[in-house]
This record gives sequence, structure tokens and C-alpha cells, in this order.
Amino acid sequence: CCYRRLLLETLIKGLGAYDLFVNLIPGVLCYLFAPDWFQQLFTSANGFELLIVCYFFGIVLSRVGSLVIENFLKWRSWILIPDYTSFIKAEEMDEKISKLERIGNLYRSLSSMAIILCLVYTANNLCGDSPVGWYKTIVFLALAILFVFSFMKQKRYVAERVQVDCKYQTGDENK
Repeated sequence: CCYRRLLLETLIKGLGAYDLFVNLIPGVLCYLFAPDWFQQLFTSANGFELLIVCYFFGIVLSRVGSLVIENFLKWRSWILIPDYTSFIKAEEMDEKISKLERIGNLYRSLSSMAIILCLVYTANNLCGDSPVGWYKTIVFLALAILFVFSFMKQKRYVAERVQVDCKYQTGDENK
């Protein structure tokens, strides 16, 4: 009992703001919004184990967002990602860039969550396994659209801020 509490407290303290925002919160939400049959897989898990499971879900959501959603949006030229060198230089000069980037990555992870849950509930409906009908599918589709657009807008803020900071660094404020 005391060992698990100490381990849990150590784990939570070790998680930085990025991990909490981008991994744990979406992972917990994904678990809470998942269908009952999915949640039943983890009914025997204690709080610590469930936290680890939710954190893992969050990491998966973040990677799906990074590898699938972000790359698709870049491929379609719907978002602009500043080059890494400019981003690092601007981030050193402007501490708000890290916060804006973290918020954008949270939106990206929530987009992943909503898309995955939309697909899961669609499959449930097609298999006749959903007692609530299509409303959850529609809700998660709407959330997916909302968070994808939020992510795109946030990436635009970051790119514009990096551009302005880089111009300021080089003395080209008038460009």
C-alpha cells in the first residue's frame, strides 16, 4: 500500500508539464470515453496500473497524431512547420513558443483520440454492438474536426511567432 503510493507520487512528480498535457490527459480521456467492453479489460487494475495504462494510451495517441495526422496535414500543405534551427533559435528568445507548441501537441493528441474513438464507435455500430446508436460516433467526429482545426490554428501561431522572432534576431523587422 505505502510502496504503491510512494511509487505513484514519484511517477507523478517525474512527469513534466509536457507529459501531463500531451500524454496523460488524452490517455485518461480516451480510457474514460472508450466503450464499456474496452474498459472492462482493465477492471482488475489498481490506480497505479491504470495510470500506467492511461499514460501508455496517451503515448500511442501522441504518436498517431505526430506520424499520421501531422504528416497528413503537412502533406496537404494545411500546416506550416518552421525549420528546426529557426524554431530552436526562436524558442531560446521567446519562452511562449514552448507553451504554444505544447498546447498544439495536446490538440493533436486529442484529435487522435477523437478520430480513434469515432472509428471504434463506428465499428461498434456496424457490428450492431452499440446500444446508444450513432450519437457517440457523431460526437467524436465533431470533436475530431474541432481539435484538428484547433491544432492547425495553433501551428499557425507557432510558425508566425517563430518567423517574427527570427526576423527580430537578424534585424529584419521590416520584412
